[in-house]
Amino acid sequence: MSGSIRSGPFTSNEFNEFNEFEIITSNETLNSAIQAIALDQRWGLSPGETLEKVTTMVSTDPRKGTDFIKIRARSHNQEDAHDIVNAVVNR
Repeated sequence: MSGSIRSGPFTSNEFNEFNEFEIITSNETLNSAIQAIALDQRWGLSPGETLEKVTTMVSTDPRKGTDFIKIRARSHNQEDAHDIVNAVVNR
């Protein structure tokens, strides 16, 4: 299910995982994370510009054979990436 929307029947476990992936990368969750670490102020961008940038940075992947979800933020600034992931996890 990584990177694509699947049609057809889902098992309840697959459906719950799919929904959790969407929740983690939703605008609501990302906005909450942005506010928690004042990222728009740190970057000197508007809240909308910051959300747009963070949306492209954050991704989720299932951890094979577990119920865990890997949350990743890609950035040239390691501290920003670390802070974003922690803020998303602690939403």
